[in-house]
Amino acid sequence: MLLNGNSFAEIKRKGQEVISIELLPNSLVTVKQNDNGVVYYVIGEKKRKVKAENILHFKYFTQDGLTGVPPLYALRDEMKVQSAGNKTIFNFFSRGINGSGILKVNKSDLDTTAKRAIREKFEEANGSSDGNNALRTIILDETMDYKTLEVNTDVLKLINSSDWTTKQIAKAFGISSERLGVESVHSSTIQSNLMYLQNTLVHYFSCFISEISKKLGKDFRFNTDRLMETDPETIMKNTLEQVRGSLLTINEGRAKLGLPPQEGGDRLLASLNYTYLDSLESYQFREQEGQNGTRKKSD
Repeated sequence: MLLNGNSFAEIKRKGQEVISIELLPNSLVTVKQNDNGVVYYVIGEKKRKVKAENILHFKYFTQDGLTGVPPLYALRDEMKVQSAGNKTIFNFFSRGINGSGILKVNKSDLDTTAKRAIREKFEEANGSSDGNNALRTIILDETMDYKTLEVNTDVLKLINSSDWTTKQIAKAFGISSERLGVESVHSSTIQSNLMYLQNTLVHYFSCFISEISKKLGKDFRFNTDRLMETDPETIMKNTLEQVRGSLLTINEGRAKLGLPPQEGGDRLLASLNYTYLDSLESYQFREQEGQNGTRKKSD
């Protein structure tokens, strides 16, 4: 979906029951719409028609609501800049120490053909495209005067910067640049994961969940617990708080820590002396009866 703009999978059903979901190559699927506005899909060389409810069609960007547009399209201008930049770097180094310059031929009236011939001969003698003439001495006669043109090397640094390219990719996909190897000095691992979840993945999750839930008729959600995990000590602390707060049973907490279940661990604990939640009412009743009996004996 990210590279091509679309991703397809066919839902195989037996009656109302889903038997399997098969991924379809993009090259085999064509999206169609009839005169009544009903969308259907044509698959394979045999032009097999499939109803929309039997195709999972994921698209992140779309202009017409039917087909997706890949996020990489946003980088068309950047790719042109990169291509031109690579040519600039190649030309800069292929000319050795000369770079770009002006060769002035004194007391002569040269036509276009003569100028081209002199330029080619000069570059052949002093260039470095073959690696043999790099850093060699330039020899000119009294009729020639050569002057180099200054090249801003900061531009070359920008062109040859992998960070610049990486940031463009990150921008197109909505990913923080540190996920692609560019270090960030002001964020911790947990902050980075939270930003990745909130700013990037949540948009992709919405795309997937809406399509799957509609076509399969059930509610789905992604489990993002892995992104919130940090060090073992923090995981242990959070699990204990969830068990003590009656959010998890003992066995559910043990499962998060990779431990086997224990007998009697499938009941929720309550904060009142950490008794079982389903026996809390009877516990309070016994406590009240015990207090009443104590008062009668005192009387």
